[in-house]
Amino acid sequence: MGFVENMGYKFIYQLSIVRNHPDFCLSTREVQAFAEAGTRVSEFEGKLCSDAGRKDGEVVCYWGNLNSMASDCQHMIGEVVIDANNEKSAWKLKNMTNIYGTLTIQGTNELVDLSFLSSLRQIASLKSIEPRKVQVFRILSNKKLQRIALPEMKTPPFPILMGDYTEIDGNTLELIKDRRYCYLFEKLTQTKVKYNGKRCKKLTPSLEYGTPDLEGWEWQVPSDEEFWNFP
Repeated sequence: MGFVENMGYKFIYQLSIVRNHPDFCLSTREVQAFAEAGTRVSEFEGKLCSDAGRKDGEVVCYWGNLNSMASDCQHMIGEVVIDANNEKSAWKLKNMTNIYGTLTIQGTNELVDLSFLSSLRQIASLKSIEPRKVQVFRILSNKKLQRIALPEMKTPPFPILMGDYTEIDGNTLELIKDRRYCYLFEKLTQTKVKYNGKRCKKLTPSLEYGTPDLEGWEWQVPSDEEFWNFP
């Protein structure tokens, strides 16, 4: 089902899941393990098992009406959307660590930061999607949103190399002011970013660093203050 190839001195897990029995499925724990291992996917055809229970006792929920949903969900299955209709209940996601689907924050009127996602570590999608045609994380057209730090999101979205993982566009306030901030957000969230239709390298250079391109910059581990003050 998969193989390991040597990329220089670093071993990369390459995964191919295709042409399986119609009843074949992956548990949330299996998807979580693949993602945490940094598995790269060449072909993928799969679905989550209908039995969402976990032996470790962590709470699994299916996305629905957030306003009536419990606040103890740790693993969320579905296309999570925070908008003007449910933004006042966003605090209920404070314990959510994993999403199996996509995350969209769109059209909110009062949301000013993403502190309700302070526990989020990972987003994984099990849909068979053409490469570069999906964003598993989107922040779109929010009126008052000004801070987008996600301090615990240190595992890249799964599968890796499926497309532009984070799309940030059409928000009223400036969420990423220049190239350095864009690279910082990529580093902190382990995602690729497209901000208002542009890759980080196409944004205005960070003049205080006196360099037009920071792609080769050696990143240092940000402090908690940097996480929460970004940008």
